[in-house]
Amino acid sequence: MKNHIAYLKYVLKHKWHVLAACPETKTSLWRGLFHDWTKFLPSEWKDYVYTFYAEDGSKRYKENRGFYYAWNSHQKRNKHHWQYWLLKMDNGTLFPLEMPVKYVNEMLADWIGAGLAITGKRETKQWYERNKNKMILHERTRKYVERFLNVEARKESLIIGKDFPNAHRFDLPEHERKISRKSLEHLREACTLCKTGKYKKGEVK
Repeated sequence: MKNHIAYLKYVLKHKWHVLAACPETKTSLWRGLFHDWTKFLPSEWKDYVYTFYAEDGSKRYKENRGFYYAWNSHQKRNKHHWQYWLLKMDNGTLFPLEMPVKYVNEMLADWIGAGLAITGKRETKQWYERNKNKMILHERTRKYVERFLNVEARKESLIIGKDFPNAHRFDLPEHERKISRKSLEHLREACTLCKTGKYKKGEVK
């Protein structure tokens, strides 16, 4: 029973910190109130308790098959987890879908709340820096997250391909592809003029 009480205290503490972070992350208070409600379901509760708390209520981490199922269920039930938006195609390709902003905001509040509940410190940026290479995010979702955390953005090629060879690399939006093609045409034109000696300052814009 002590392990159940200890876990209940943690979940409530986490939910409180998430709720407190809602205004900053522009998450609705309603969403903050119902954050992680599925952790109270028997299919998640018992395995979380067994994994993170011993019978005497002390903290531990004991991996077990039951927790894998509980964690998977939690991810699939809660849209603020980036794993919810990761599609695995039949050919094995991982395809990250863009997360709606309201769920990205809740995810950020979740990260803030988890850090405060576990360590008592707000180190969300540092935590993200340590774990970002493990996350497969849509490039616009990642940019949103890193803009909020004030993290220097990195090229998508470092995210898709090298870190995750089976992940799909998103094409640029149509308007960005048009801009890229136009810029490429200008570059080719400039190169041609330079080779023929016909280039003059201001001739190619």
